[in-house]
Formats: sequence, C-alpha cells, structure tokens
Amino acid sequence: MERIVAGVAAVKRTVGDAAEAVEGIHTGIAKTDWLAADSGYRIGDDGSVADLGTMPASPDRERMKAELKARVKETLRRAGQVDDRLAKIMREADRDRVDNRDADSLTQAAAVGEGQGGVDILKPPKNGSPAANAGWWAGLTEDERKQVLRKHPEWIGNRDGIPAEYRDKANRARLGELEDTLRERYDKLRRDLTDNNPFNGPMFGGAAELDELRDKLDSIDAIRRAIAADDRKLLMVDTSGDMVKAAVADGDIDNAKHIGVFTGGVNTTVDGELVKYSKQMDALQAEARRFTGEEVATVTWLGYEAPQQANPLKDPLRAAQDILGDQSALSPDSARKGGKDLAEFLNGLDTSRDTDAHVTAMGHSYGSLTTSYAVQRGTGVDDVIFFGSPGIGTHDVRDLRVPDAFLVEADGDWIADTQAFGPDPASMKDMKHLDSGDIRGHSDYLDSGSQSLRNMGAVVAGAEQHAGYSKR
Repeated sequence: MERIVAGVAAVKRTVGDAAEAVEGIHTGIAKTDWLAADSGYRIGDDGSVADLGTMPASPDRERMKAELKARVKETLRRAGQVDDRLAKIMREADRDRVDNRDADSLTQAAAVGEGQGGVDILKPPKNGSPAANAGWWAGLTEDERKQVLRKHPEWIGNRDGIPAEYRDKANRARLGELEDTLRERYDKLRRDLTDNNPFNGPMFGGAAELDELRDKLDSIDAIRRAIAADDRKLLMVDTSGDMVKAAVADGDIDNAKHIGVFTGGVNTTVDGELVKYSKQMDALQAEARRFTGEEVATVTWLGYEAPQQANPLKDPLRAAQDILGDQSALSPDSARKGGKDLAEFLNGLDTSRDTDAHVTAMGHSYGSLTTSYAVQRGTGVDDVIFFGSPGIGTHDVRDLRVPDAFLVEADGDWIADTQAFGPDPASMKDMKHLDSGDIRGHSDYLDSGSQSLRNMGAVVAGAEQHAGYSKR
C-alpha cells in the first residue's frame, strides 16, 4: 500500500506540473501564431513556417521567418520534455517502481512519492539565439520564471531575448556574488605577492593581474552607482575576459515606443565611463521626449572590450604596446567581435517585446565601427547614428541594412577625418548629415544642451523632420 500511495503521489504531482506547463506552452504557441499572422506567415500543424504571399519580400521578413522557426523549435523542445517526463512517471507508477524508501506510514509514503514526481524547469537553449531564448521564455509558466530568478539568475541575466524587467532583477541578484568572487581572488593574489613572500612583490610579477582585478572591482562599484538612479535597469554584467562588460538602460525598455542604444569607442571602460555615459543617455532621453509624447528609453551598451590606447606623449612605451597588441585601436577585430554581440543584443530587444519599437543604434568614434558591423548583420534597427566616426567598415550605406543612416561630424574632429576604417562616411551617398552646432573636436557630441545632442534626440524620437541638418 505504501508503494502504491508513493506512486499515486508521484503521478499526481507530475500531472499537476504538466498541466501548468501545458498552459505555458499554449501561451508560447499563441505568441508565435500572432507574430506569424502579423508578418504574413502561418505555422502549420507540423511546425512548418509557410509564407502566405501577402507581403513583399524583405530582409526584415526573412529575419522574422528565422525567429518563428526558432520559437517553434523551442516550443516543441518544451512539449517533448513535459511529455517524456509525464510518460516516465506514469510508467514507473504503473509498474510499481516508485520507491517508497522504507516509509513507515502512508502519509510519509505520499510525501516521498511526491518528491520523486514533478516536471523540472526546462533549461535555456545552449548558445541560443535571441529568438530561441524568447521562445524558451515564452513557454515557461509565471511560477517557473520566478523560480529561475530565485535559483538560476545566471540563466537569464545576460541572455538576449529575455524581457528587461527579468534581466535586471537577475543581474542585480548576481552582483554580490560576482563582487565576492573578484574580491576573494584580489585579496588572495595580494597576499601571495606581498604578505606571504616579501621577495615576490608586485614589481616581480602578478602586478598586471592585480591591476585587472582592481579595475574589475571598480567596475562593479561603477555599475552599482549607475543603477542607483531611478528607472535604471541592468541588462548585462559580464566579469569574464580582461574587462568587465555591462549594459545599463534608462526607461521602460519592455514597453517604450522609442529606444536609443549607444556604444562607446576607444578607451571606453565600465569603471571609467559607465556612470558618465548613463547620465548623457539621460540627457538624450530628455531631448527625445521634447519631440514626442510617447515613452522613450535609452541604453548604454558597453558589452565589448573596446581597444585601450595610452597617450603616446605621456607613456610612449605603453602606447606602442597598445598599437601592436591583439586589441589595437588600428585594427577592426574588436569592432567585429563587438558588433556580433551588439547585433544579438539589438535583436534581443525586438524578440523580447510584445510590440515593435522604433530603435536607433548610435556609435561614437571606434564605437561607430562596432555599431556598423552590428547593423550590417541584420537587426531590425530603424535608424543608425554615427558621430566622430573614423570609418564604418563599408563604402556603401546600403550595406547597413537600415532605412536611414545619420552622421554627426564636428569641426576640428581630426579622428573623424582619418578614414582609418574605410572611406570618410561624410562622403557617402545617402548618408544624412546632422548639424553639430558649436561642438568642436572629438569628445563633446553628447554634451547636455548641445545642438548635436538635440538633433540625435529628434532622430531617436522618430521626429527626424525636427532635426537640424548641416550644409554638407
């Protein structure tokens, strides 16, 4: 009788979990069907994606078709997991194989059996695309999502395609653990280099690693200060690699009608620039709101390791090492890698939302090259703004795969005239030139109250007609 009760309890819990999971699956299916219909596609009973032929072909529609296929695949993966688990428990109960573990009462046997039942939360897809991640998330119940936040915040904090609300909560939950791990490594290395061996101090080795860990701890502190402001969301924090990477949003990313995403260039670091850039994005947001009554959100995306270049007048040896290193400011390699990650982030903004947003990607200096490589991969971005750009890695605006491309170039910005990464964007056909106003040089494009910031705000707000254009 105890074995029977254990089996019944296991089946009961599994059937209950499966029923809730099926509700989540239905929600995911409904979202996919709606997206398909809105894009001129139909999902077949076998999961195929058929073009209804009601809309003209375009890169955006092909991107949507790929998204629909990824969502269908994740829905089927979830359904298969639930089905397999339910079938397994029912077979084990039917064959009297649910272990009562020497329970000495029917009540205890029921508790033991219940513990062996249930449906586990499906793990996210390995190396999943933003669309696959969104499909996985859509198939989870609200209770499962809360469990993921509580038990596995690392699953979703940096996962493109997950709503910003959940990514923020997950990353805030992770910050303490990430900081503790870095501090433990820093303290141990410092003791090893100094306290434990006076003949092996920092000057004899390990100083570079110690400095790197110090910079990472400073970056965590900068993140905390950046997200302390109202309405900020932490969309990414990654302490792997040589530098901390992060993305901080201001505003309701999940529902805003207009979103601006900014990427910095050479010498950009989280510990050095995140707080400053976040404040500048606040100012951009305020400018954009002047042109629209709709919600505007901005993102400071420092999600790649930007090249670091020492001042040759102050440290010629370090400057030479930087130029010749793997992440040289003269090489497009960092921008290409960063562009791939930025493209995933931009796609994730789209796939995580229930409604489409007007998205503007913005890149300064070397960050303009990173932004260009991102949009060239196809992101659904509506506008792109380059400012202080030394080149965007192409000679043809059509390669950008965006409806409109804008350029801001100030007088006296010699970096923007170097053509280090292709022809001068100012000479490109179909590039729209925004007035920089009184800005001079390379570093002040985002100054509060400047004409360049105002014009970029107009573009972010979808109010290009109110932007001021230069006479070029």
